[in-house]
Amino acid sequence: SIDGSLLLRSVSDGPEDEEEAAAAEIEIDVLGRLSQTEFSHAPQELDFGSCSVGSTLVRDFTLINRSPFPIPYRLYAHIELGSNTRRASVSNRLLFFDCDTGEPAETGSVAPFSTKPIRSTFQALSLGSFRCFIQILNLLSDGSPSDNRIEMHATVSAAPVAEIVEITNG
Repeated sequence: SIDGSLLLRSVSDGPEDEEEAAAAEIEIDVLGRLSQTEFSHAPQELDFGSCSVGSTLVRDFTLINRSPFPIPYRLYAHIELGSNTRRASVSNRLLFFDCDTGEPAETGSVAPFSTKPIRSTFQALSLGSFRCFIQILNLLSDGSPSDNRIEMHATVSAAPVAEIVEITNG
């Protein structure tokens, strides 16, 4: 908590003597409380499993605000494609939507003492094993975004091939 006083001075356009300056000062007592952000998410990992090229997979996660004020956030992804790791736009392979409104949720705010469910969709555009870190950046904090990240996994295989099975009797 904060307990102290604040000294305010009026600003004038012309010169003033010490007596005028002392008369223009106002002292105000201040009492307040500081609070750190308490921002987290659940779960810690999203497993999209196995799928075929061209499919879209959906998983949900929740942003949790245990603070007495709204917390603005930004979501972005680091996608590992084989041996390459790069920061990717969320619109490349991952999309985020507010589960309640269906609106895009790459940026937003979580109300005080509440949760915000986020729907993530993974677009399987090419073959391979994909590992991604969804970074959840608390815009009120100057801390590391790696403290709030979700690991995502998916394995994409070739499109399923329809097979015709012929059964004969005899």
